[in-house]
Amino acid sequence: MSAGIGLIGAVIVVSLYFFFHTKDFEEEYSKQNDQIISVLRQEFKVALDAMDQDRKSASSETDLNILYPHITKLSEKAGEIQEWQRHIVDGKKHLRSFARDIFSGFFFVGLMLIMVAFIEELESGSELLGGFFLAYVAGLFLMHAYTHLKEYCDIAKQIDEKHAEISKR
Repeated sequence: MSAGIGLIGAVIVVSLYFFFHTKDFEEEYSKQNDQIISVLRQEFKVALDAMDQDRKSASSETDLNILYPHITKLSEKAGEIQEWQRHIVDGKKHLRSFARDIFSGFFFVGLMLIMVAFIEELESGSELLGGFFLAYVAGLFLMHAYTHLKEYCDIAKQIDEKHAEISKR
């Protein structure tokens, strides 16, 4: 029982470490993300210059229809730039949420273990119901932590893949 409580204490300490050290994520990925944004801005400028060339060659209002594909492409590039600018903030948010949920989940598991350790016989319905409730709440937090960890890993993977793609150019 004491080993279980010690393990829970260790997990809680690790979750607090992750919560307060999200700057490590920022340090690791901000340089790569900045390179990706720089390339996207260059692509945006190329598309803008192409649109400007076509605009200058348009002699009447009917010729302005040739600008529509350029405007669409510029809009898509601007959306990509905005998305990539949010990646670092979103990654830190998911890492903090993961740590918070792990802390909360294992806090409830610890309460459940303490309850089991100090109550000799769990025969009354209210004690069993309390134990099941604590286990249920802990499970909810841990499932929520998994979704944040998955989102965090997806962001890190996207940054790595896009950086590798850009590096090949």
